[in-house]
Amino acid sequence: MRINRVFSSRLPIFFCCRLLVFICFTNSISAEVWIARESWNPQWENRYSDWLEIEVRPDFLRPTGLRVDCADLVYAFRAVFARTHGLPFMASSAEGKRYGHFSHHWDRFPTHENWKQDRRFCTFLNDLFKNIVSTRSLHHDTYPVALNPESICPGLLVYEDLIAAHVAMVGQIRSDTNLPVTFYESFIPGFEEFTVSGKTEVHLYGPTIAQTHSGIVAWKWPVESAGEWRYVPETEMPHFSEEQYADDFSYRSRTTALLNRLAWEKLHGKPFIEDQIVEEYVRYLIVYFADRALRILRAEQLMAKHGDHSLPDYFDAQCATQNTDAWITRLLEKTWFSLHGFDIPRASFLQKLNGHTILISSYYPYVSLDVLLEAFDGGKCSGDLRRPFYHRWGILVEEEKKPVMITSAGSFTTHLAEGERKSR
Repeated sequence: MRINRVFSSRLPIFFCCRLLVFICFTNSISAEVWIARESWNPQWENRYSDWLEIEVRPDFLRPTGLRVDCADLVYAFRAVFARTHGLPFMASSAEGKRYGHFSHHWDRFPTHENWKQDRRFCTFLNDLFKNIVSTRSLHHDTYPVALNPESICPGLLVYEDLIAAHVAMVGQIRSDTNLPVTFYESFIPGFEEFTVSGKTEVHLYGPTIAQTHSGIVAWKWPVESAGEWRYVPETEMPHFSEEQYADDFSYRSRTTALLNRLAWEKLHGKPFIEDQIVEEYVRYLIVYFADRALRILRAEQLMAKHGDHSLPDYFDAQCATQNTDAWITRLLEKTWFSLHGFDIPRASFLQKLNGHTILISSYYPYVSLDVLLEAFDGGKCSGDLRRPFYHRWGILVEEEKKPVMITSAGSFTTHLAEGERKSR
């Protein structure tokens, strides 16, 4: 009886221990990388775009020690956001085998609330980068989008996997930068920080090459169906379109220009008209060249009145062009960069300048702005206040003209306006 009583008293403890071991063992063999409680939809895509644009910094992976190339980087962005917000994530190998948040291969590693300290998640990413994902797996996990202002957003990918085998991501779309689109990229052999750039060199292939080898694409949405994770059919995804693979698609080698033009339309709510963009840059340049001309005219008049050795104290302050020249230099750098980014020929800009003239001296007729720009951009202009106007502007003078008396900024502006009217 005593033995039975002892055995029966220990029986609940015995079964509880067995049950605890069973639960722990069961949890360990079925542990996912993380649990997906949410589902992707347009609202989550908007939040993903905002996260990329506002919160992500080039060193966001540094605390993990992970080093990423171009394909690793774009998968890392998607995985980190999905894991942080309990969204599903899936990545494919080049052969199409799928891995994701649901995978149990990494359950032996401990997890943590903070993704940067989550060994299971970071090991999952590291194995993806080393053994699974590449630019050749992207076509399994993405789909081509329509190319219009509504579809252009941070998170969009541009890739090709045959020649350069590279992918770049639209990281930001902003109105306060030289070009509206900023790209996030990384490169072989892999880096802890990604590169932020105003352009990408990724080109799309022509219609004779299968469309799976390049494209401007967005991520597909993983969904669970009958206990298995699959992708929403791409034809049911937002903005799906194969227009970029049409024979007459003209932006295959100009993806940066296309995305910048569409982003500009998104920001401004109106069509991108090349001629109007050029005119805007011309107006900016006229302001600074007019200021430079006015200062040189003042110097010319003061030297004529006082002589080279009896100039007033305010001569340098009113006639120096160093600050203006610095602004012009920066403006030209911005202009050339922007024209290239929008794929606008420099000749179009120079042709617009040819329609504007400025009075550069009391002894010389109006000069076309494209002539002055060529001299300035070529480093021929002088900042020496006491040099003759043609040295200050870096131009050749064939003959002197009768002096035109200019005594104030107001009259100079009038002459400038008259010169522009004459040139038209």
